[in-house]
Amino acid sequence: MQAANVAIGKDTTANMGSTQLKDSKVDGAVVNVGTSVQAANVAIGDKTTANMGSTQIKGSEVKGTAVNVGTSVQSANVAIGKDTTANMGSTQLEDSKVKGTVVNVGTTWAGANVAIGDKATANMGSTQIKGSEVKGSVVNVGTTAAAANVAIGKNATANVGSTQLKDSKIDGSVVNVGTTAGAANVAIGQNSDANMGSTQIAGSTVKGSVTNVGTTVGGANIAIGKNTVANLGSTQIKGSDIKGSVTNVGTSAGIANVAIGSGANANAVSTQIKNSDVDGKIVNIGNAGAAANIAIGKNSDANLGSVQMSGSNLKGNITNKANVGAAANLAIGSGTSANLGSVQMTDSTAKGNITNKANVGAAANLAIGKNSNANMAAVQMKNATVKGDISNKANVGAAANLAIGNNSSANMGSVQVKNSSVGGNISNSANVGLSVNMAIGSGATSDTSSISSD
Repeated sequence: MQAANVAIGKDTTANMGSTQLKDSKVDGAVVNVGTSVQAANVAIGDKTTANMGSTQIKGSEVKGTAVNVGTSVQSANVAIGKDTTANMGSTQLEDSKVKGTVVNVGTTWAGANVAIGDKATANMGSTQIKGSEVKGSVVNVGTTAAAANVAIGKNATANVGSTQLKDSKIDGSVVNVGTTAGAANVAIGQNSDANMGSTQIAGSTVKGSVTNVGTTVGGANIAIGKNTVANLGSTQIKGSDIKGSVTNVGTSAGIANVAIGSGANANAVSTQIKNSDVDGKIVNIGNAGAAANIAIGKNSDANLGSVQMSGSNLKGNITNKANVGAAANLAIGSGTSANLGSVQMTDSTAKGNITNKANVGAAANLAIGKNSNANMAAVQMKNATVKGDISNKANVGAAANLAIGNNSSANMGSVQVKNSSVGGNISNSANVGLSVNMAIGSGATSDTSSISSD
C-alpha cells in the first residue's frame, strides 16, 4: 500500500498497523490485525520504537486475551538508537499482566526488520515476554520467507518465528511454531541472542508444557560476541522452572547456525537446559541435512540434533531422536563441546531413563581445544546421576568425529560415564562404518561402539 511512517528523536515511536499500550488497563481483550505491503516504518533516536503489524504492551494489565495477526510483504521496519525496539508481525510484553492467553500469528515475506544500538531488539513473527505474567498460554505462529532480521549492539536480541521469555511467569503452556525459508537472523554484540524457529526461556517459570516446532530451509542464524547465543529450531532453557514437559521438534536443511565469542552457544534442532528444573520429560526430535552448526570461543557449545543438560534437575525421562546427514558440527576453543545426535549430561540429575537414537551419515563433528568433547550418536555423562536406564542406539556411516586437545574426548556410537552414578542398566548398540573417530592430545580418549566408565 506504499506507505512510509517515520519518527525521529529521543523516546519516539512509529506505529503502522499496530496496537501499543503503556501503563494502561484493559478489562476486555486486545486484538490487532495489521497488514503492510511495500511499506517503510522507521524510528530513529534513543529509546525509539518501530512497530509494524504488531502488538506492544508495557506496564499494563489486560484481563482478556491478547491476539496479534500481522502480515508484512516487501516492507522494512527499522529502529536505530540505544534501547531501540523494532517489532514486525510480533507481540511484545514488558512488565505487564495478561489474564488470558497471548496469541501471535506473524507472516513476513521479503521483509527487513532492523534494530541498531545497545540493548536493541528486533522481533519478526515472534512473541517476546519480559518481566511479565500470563495466566493463560502463550502461542506463537511465525512464518518467514526471504526476510532479514538484524539486531546490532551490546545485549542485542534478534527473534524470527520464535518465543522468548525472560524473568516471566506463565501459568499455562508455551507453544511456538516457526517456519522459515530463505531468511537471515543476525545478532551482533556482547550477550546477544539470535533465535530462529526457537523457544528461549531464561529466569522464568512455566506451569504447563513447553513445545517448539521449528522448520528452517535455506536460512542463516548468526550471533557474534561474548556469551552470544544462536538457536535454530531449538529449545533453550536457562535458570528456569518448568512444571510440565519439554518437547522440541526441529527440522533444518541448507542452514548455517553460528555463535562466535567466549561462552558462545550454537543450538540447531536441539534442546539445551542449563541451571534449570524440569518436572516432566524432555523429548527432542532433530532432523538435519546440509547443515552447518558452529560455536567458536572458550567454553562454547555446539549442539546439532542433541540434548545437552548442565547444572539441572529432571524428574522425567530424556529422549533424543536424531537423523543427521551431510552436516558439520564444530566447537572450537578451550572447554568446548560439540554434540551431534547425542545426549550430554554434566553436573545434573535425572530420575528417569535416558534414550538416544541417532542415524548419522556424511557428517563431521569436531571439538578443538583443551578439555574439549566431541560426541556423535553417543551418550556422555560427567558428574551426573541417573536413577533409570541409559540406552544408546546408533547408526553411523561416512562420518568423522574428532576431539583435539589435552584431556579431550571423542565418542562415536558410544556411552561414556565419568564420575557419575547410574541406577539402572546401560546398553549400547552401534553400527559404525566408513567412519573415523579420533582424540588427539595428552590424556585424550577415543571411544567407538563401546561403553566406558570411570
